[in-house]
Amino acid sequence: MTTQAIWLAKFFDEIGLTTTSLIHIYIDNMGSIANTVNGKNHRRTKYIDIKYHFTKKHVELDMMVFEYTPSNENLANLFTKPLLWDAL
Repeated sequence: MTTQAIWLAKFFDEIGLTTTSLIHIYIDNMGSIANTVNGKNHRRTKYIDIKYHFTKKHVELDMMVFEYTPSNENLANLFTKPLLWDAL
């Protein structure tokens, strides 16, 4: 997700569209947000794959920010979570 957002921002710059320097990513997982903001590693983060530290690095460099959005307000959930047939 982080690499795709950075790629999109660079692509927009290349084609001449102006973008803000800060990338906002809206997610509904408070644990993930806390892990990106907290610079410390502890027992629970010991086995996180190295590629996810890339995200933490970009948050520390103030290139992106993760913001909490409740699941029911997150529009991306329509495309990533299964729909209940009873609700339709």
